[in-house]
Amino acid sequence: MSLLSHVVALFLLANLAVALFAAARGQTPADRMLMALLFGTTGTAVLVLLAAAGVARR
Repeated sequence: MSLLSHVVALFLLANLAVALFAAARGQTPADRMLMALLFGTTGTAVLVLLAAAGVARR
């Protein structure tokens, strides 16, 4: 489970990197707002996955 959690967290971090690039190029304020929402939800998901992987390791 720990390896799977790390792989998913890595995928989500890559998703955040692409979203950062898209937010920088955002054509409208609505695009930038959607990217801000994506940062919040994906960042929370990464933290939860890494916390679960840390607990599973003990």
